[in-house]
Amino acid sequence: MFAVLFFTRGFRGLANLTQHEYLFILLGGLAGGVSWILYFIALQKGEAVKVSLVDRSSILFVVILAMLLLQEELMIKKTVAAILVFLALIILAM
Repeated sequence: MFAVLFFTRGFRGLANLTQHEYLFILLGGLAGGVSWILYFIALQKGEAVKVSLVDRSSILFVVILAMLLLQEELMIKKTVAAILVFLALIILAM
C-alpha cells in the first residue's frame, strides 16, 4: 500500500499522511498478510476447489455489505454480476 502511494504521489504523498491514515494502511497490510497465510493453511488441509470456492464467494459478501453498511445502490449490472457469481459457485460446488 505504501508502494502504491509512493509511486502515485511520491515522497510528498507519504509525508502528508495523518497518523490515522498510517494506521489504516498498516492494519490493511496486516489483514492482507494474515488472509494469505490462512488461505494457504486452508489449501494444505482441504481440497483446492472447495477452498477457492469459499475464497471467491467473498465478492458476494462485499456486494451485500456495501448495500447494507455503505448504502450503495444495487444497480442492474451489479445485480446480474452477483447472480452470475452465485450461479457459478453453485455449479462448481456440484
